[in-house]
Amino acid sequence: MNILLFSPANNDIVSAVSVPMGLLSIGTYLKNAGHNVKILDFAISRFNLKKELELFRPDICGVSVRSPKSVRFAIDISKKIKKYNSGLPVVWGGPFSNNVPVDILLDNSYIDIISYGEGEITWLELADYAAGKINLAEIKAIAFRSADGIIKTSEREFIDLEKILPVDWSLVDVNKYFQYLFGCKKLLYLYYSKGCTSKCSFCYNHDFHRSCYRKKSLDIFMTELKELVENYGLDGFYLSDELAFPVKSDLYQFCDALNNTGYELRWGSQTRIGVLNKDDLEYMYKSGCRWMDFGIESGSPDMLAKINKNIRYDMIVPTFDWCSEIGIFSMANFILGFPGETVEDLKQSVNLAKSISASTITFGFYCFNYSSPMGRELYAEYKEYMPKKLKDYNKNDFYTNSLPDFSDLPEKDKKVVQSYFMWKQLSTKNITGAPHKFEMFIKHIKIFIKQVKTVGISHLYESIIKTFLPFARFCFMNYFCKKTLKKYGLK
Repeated sequence: MNILLFSPANNDIVSAVSVPMGLLSIGTYLKNAGHNVKILDFAISRFNLKKELELFRPDICGVSVRSPKSVRFAIDISKKIKKYNSGLPVVWGGPFSNNVPVDILLDNSYIDIISYGEGEITWLELADYAAGKINLAEIKAIAFRSADGIIKTSEREFIDLEKILPVDWSLVDVNKYFQYLFGCKKLLYLYYSKGCTSKCSFCYNHDFHRSCYRKKSLDIFMTELKELVENYGLDGFYLSDELAFPVKSDLYQFCDALNNTGYELRWGSQTRIGVLNKDDLEYMYKSGCRWMDFGIESGSPDMLAKINKNIRYDMIVPTFDWCSEIGIFSMANFILGFPGETVEDLKQSVNLAKSISASTITFGFYCFNYSSPMGRELYAEYKEYMPKKLKDYNKNDFYTNSLPDFSDLPEKDKKVVQSYFMWKQLSTKNITGAPHKFEMFIKHIKIFIKQVKTVGISHLYESIIKTFLPFARFCFMNYFCKKTLKKYGLK
């Protein structure tokens, strides 16, 4: 079977381009099973979609929608597929597709099937469906329209990551994904594990990964890494795992394996406060770790309890001090606008942010997440205020808008606090490795110029607005909203 897989672009075109690892894994499985697979990533190249469809003649198409930022592009791709051939099945998958009520997704004729969770085994069966060998009702972890309404099939068992196939890098143009970041010239976003054992009430992990942590075989990961280094010149990688190394023995084996390669690679990842101590971080540094990303979310103990964050508050300040002493670039992430969050809660977050020695501090807006316990409760209570159309979910954005706002915070306060810390981050040094200030801003401009050709005229205006209006707001509010800044001790 001919299977065409799509990765849509984002509507803000300064986001770092990352390898579509989900599609790569699915494509590898399909290819290994004898299917003809092609991946088109609109984040890195412009394609004549009609021409691609005519040349490849797919039997089924898949669209991976990773976040609200790519919704408009995913809709555009799907509509064009249906215009080419209305009978060609279009399957949506990815985290975003799991995070919108199924009736809103399948209310659109350009989407035929929703794939939930991991897609490797599901897509092997979807290929059989496209070949006429099985019915949709026989496939687990999907939703589709029927004469009796929408049908959602049972959950699928997790694939065993210890036995997962090494990624077939020939399915994409690896060189187009390299990032210049943290002193690396050829950095890629990779993954070693999936899921997180924590149960933060706002996180998609509850449904997508069922609050489970699983990792690849270390041999498989090192096989993938070896190919990237020796065939493509990789010099760094960012593990995009939800939770890196909750088991200490795995961490030390990973670091030892990197040291034994003889490669001089820089790497980093994200994890929770309390998972790593100073000895762990020192060991990681010796294996090339140069940055770590930590989700704090709030400086208010009450708010942390409400969102079930379950981190040790007394470990927050020491963790960033350790990173600073060792030489690891540390990133602290906070979320603004949780349901019921007050001015006092936000003041506590700001005070904590000011007290830690993090290299960068980011405040993003709480985004409604239907696949989380908090999101389902909010949807049940405030359904009339939620987006009614799929296209409106692109307003649910971490940096520019929270839709709707469930907090008790003044809108201006949220935007001013966010702007202060974002402008501080944009004007700092030593993130990309450049020696001057505003290196992050310059980096974003370069990415914009490089990627603008992939957007297309129909999306260019929206993409420019999404890209530059936040920058303008960060600058303006940082310099001209002195009263609000003073309210939170930022001036």
